[in-house]
Amino acid sequence: MDENTVLSLDGKVTEFSWKQPHVYLFVEVIEDDKPVVWSIQLPGINSLVRNRGWPKDTLVPGDEVFVRVNPAEDRRPYSKLQSIQRVDGRSHPDPAETYATGHSMSHWEDGTLVVDTRNLDDHRSPYQIGVPSGSQKHVVEK
Repeated sequence: MDENTVLSLDGKVTEFSWKQPHVYLFVEVIEDDKPVVWSIQLPGINSLVRNRGWPKDTLVPGDEVFVRVNPAEDRRPYSKLQSIQRVDGRSHPDPAETYATGHSMSHWEDGTLVVDTRNLDDHRSPYQIGVPSGSQKHVVEK
């Protein structure tokens, strides 16, 4: 993978393959007016469940997503996931359901991606410095 390049892709999930050693996400995007399906490598199941709170049905075909990826060096539509945001209008889960990295939802606002993150676990930063995080924290990025 080209670790020095990050591509942003906006598309629809066609498949979410929940297998070891890596989970794969397939996203159809439009490139040069033609549909192209990108194969995107994610971490393994254990990492997704334990660190991000993802169940097997986190993503399903038809979900609209915005992903940032490190592409294959040969420029084929294969990549490693850097970040993912749903952009399909879902709401956050119950506030009692918290995650180490929070729960993010996204939407487009006048051509700008808006990321809304809530439901963070109560903890300090990973380096034990900085502002504590917690269930009352609410971050909006544009």
